[in-house]
Amino acid sequence: MNKIKEFAFIICAGWSLTISCSSEDPAITSELNQLNITEDLRILADHEDVLIGNFSGLTVDKKGIIYVADSQLQKIHLFSPGGEYIESIGREGRGPGDFVRMDAHLRILSDTLYVKDNNTHRISLFNLNSRQLIRTLNIPDAELDNLPMGRSRDIFPMPDGTILVSFLNPYIQSPEEGAERHKITISRIDNSGEFVEKNILQLPVLFPTNQMVVLLSSNAINIMSGLSFYPDTRMGIDPDGNLFIGNTDSLSIWQYHDNGNKAAALEGTPPVIALTTAHLDSISDSRGLNNLDEVFNKAGRPENWPAYEYFLFDDRGRCWIKLKQPGKPEQTWWVFDENKELKWNFQLPEEINLYEVKNGYAYGIAQPEDDLRSIVRYQISN
Repeated sequence: MNKIKEFAFIICAGWSLTISCSSEDPAITSELNQLNITEDLRILADHEDVLIGNFSGLTVDKKGIIYVADSQLQKIHLFSPGGEYIESIGREGRGPGDFVRMDAHLRILSDTLYVKDNNTHRISLFNLNSRQLIRTLNIPDAELDNLPMGRSRDIFPMPDGTILVSFLNPYIQSPEEGAERHKITISRIDNSGEFVEKNILQLPVLFPTNQMVVLLSSNAINIMSGLSFYPDTRMGIDPDGNLFIGNTDSLSIWQYHDNGNKAAALEGTPPVIALTTAHLDSISDSRGLNNLDEVFNKAGRPENWPAYEYFLFDDRGRCWIKLKQPGKPEQTWWVFDENKELKWNFQLPEEINLYEVKNGYAYGIAQPEDDLRSIVRYQISN
């Protein structure tokens, strides 16, 4: 999962002010039900039975066996539902079933594990019963309208046996005005790696955008500009194989038809609030501004400040969204129900990223800055 860069501290006149952005509207949050999740399993990366480099991503099969990507040793470690080590799949190398730079996002469909290598641009398929390699397929390197489609990013195995692949040609710096925009391309390939449909959908690639933020100094409210914010595009697939795409600069997440047309957005999606209410209240109290509109009129709204980090779908079709709240030790999650209506919220430590929600459990990885990573499993109750 890519890290989103954010501007967290402004230093001026010998002191610093934390600017915290939030998409969590207190009025909306108070109307949501609390989703209760309780930790019931933790597996440390310094496991006594096996050498582990790190935990970088995971998935879970229907038996509750946990498959964890180790991007340092280029292996996939298997753990039982009780946390016991089982074995590993794969190794570092360039042969069949080997990996050079394993992608952290493992996928399971039916009895097959899909693992992408970001260096060799191929996908390895493993049988979950025998834990043996089925085949390796190369992801096509292609152009569209005489422009490179770029590197593969996300893969989503589909119920019909094909694989959705997103291709991204990223920006190194913001494009010049009037320049041809880079595109994200959604394609479909078959189980031999050939295109079934090269261009299902294309979207413009997001790029760093200069924004304005409020700065409270000793004498007045100032406007700081020239700060770059990095929105991104996130994708997910629900259990029925429906594709959802959203930009992190807003909380509008859209479902797309197979023909690439928008179907509908998640219902109840609220507008973005760029800065926390507490921060804006502080400015208002100190400088006599009466409401949020006055602050925005003076300072502007950071349109592309990330509103959330990422989203995922569970096995019941519910959508889980991790909001973006820089500087807070606890991060808020929202959960949309099967009808795509906003229903629940809860909080987890900032260091926790969830990768799979299945059979009443949420599985994640704790990634503290100065300590070993660990697998965490939570039991869910409404």
